[in-house]
Amino acid sequence: MVGTILLVLSENFDDMLFLSCQVILEEAGNDVIVASMDSGTAKGSDTSVMTVSLKEALTRDISYA
Repeated sequence: MVGTILLVLSENFDDMLFLSCQVILEEAGNDVIVASMDSGTAKGSDTSVMTVSLKEALTRDISYA
């Protein structure tokens, strides 16, 4: 199934696990939106990723897969 996937990151997320999942989902044709409890930057164990707030992501007119 191809669609829009919402990935929600927690603080100190596993960078390799997140990146692997994101690449696999995108290569399969999905759009991936990355969210966290707050908008801005979520910090992983080695990197940081720009995110939208979970609240904002859930109020968008998008049906997530």
